[in-house]
Amino acid sequence: MPSVPRATALSKPGLFTHVWAAARLLCHRLCAMRQAMAGRRALARMDDRMLADIGVSRGQAEFEMNRKPWETAPSVRRQ
Repeated sequence: MPSVPRATALSKPGLFTHVWAAARLLCHRLCAMRQAMAGRRALARMDDRMLADIGVSRGQAEFEMNRKPWETAPSVRRQ
């Protein structure tokens, strides 16, 4: 049986590496969803004066509040 150099054998990704990467990705996405929902709840509590202070119209705030939790990418909708 041919001998495999130790460095080569350890550098090959195994199942544990893939599972760990998938778990980290899932955790990252869940955290992003949680932050997005917290921000949307904060928008829901703001009145029109507060929204104007941050440069967001009521329509933009409503649009953001009605997005799905997994829609975490910035919205490109403008009014």
